Amino acid sequence: MSDDKVADVVKEVVKIGVIAPLSGPGATYGEDAVNVFQQSVDEYNASNPTTKVTLIVEDGKCAGKDATSAAQKLVNVDKIDILLGGQCSSETLG
Repeated sequence: MSDDKVADVVKEVVKIGVIAPLSGPGATYGEDAVNVFQQSVDEYNASNPTTKVTLIVEDGKCAGKDATSAAQKLVNVDKIDILLGGQCSSETLG
């Protein structure tokens, strides 16, 4: 289906923000998590023509300060609907 036809069908876009460690010692875990989230979103989008889900990923670096900044950007700038993460306890606590 072309992008023009998809735009005619999509009635709702849901933005999901993801905070995961994409750099530093936890990067392997963050990359794996983002890949799984993206695969799930791709499968969902392929089977649901009226709702499109997009992922917006930010690097929490397994650090509270970075995760807090990432969350603020996702909420205030990107206007996400759902937030997933953080993956490390310091990200989650931040």
